[in-house]
Amino acid sequence: MRQVRWYKQDLGNPTIIEGDYLDLSSAINMLRELKVTIGEPPDGIPWLLGFERDDGAFIEFVKTDLEDYDVRYENPRVGESLMGSLKYNEAVNCLKDFYEGRELRWKFKLEPY
Repeated sequence: MRQVRWYKQDLGNPTIIEGDYLDLSSAINMLRELKVTIGEPPDGIPWLLGFERDDGAFIEFVKTDLEDYDVRYENPRVGESLMGSLKYNEAVNCLKDFYEGRELRWKFKLEPY
């Protein structure tokens, strides 16, 4: 299991709040509890939850309704920048893969940007 820190951005607030290292179980709880961003958020800033590994890779989530998440994933080591929408269980699986340093199993649903 890799070392992973969390960060978040509150609705309409440009300030990023950074947290310390977090275990996978706590990260999944944070993902489940992320607030839904409906419509166009103030100043274009949604409720956002992100996780960053020590190798510079990160994954970010924006909850768009009760079961859907917009996901952005970047891994600079291999030059990947992907985004797309996933269901809650798919997002959890990607978070698990991210923590374990594996290829994201739902990566085929994400597109390069």
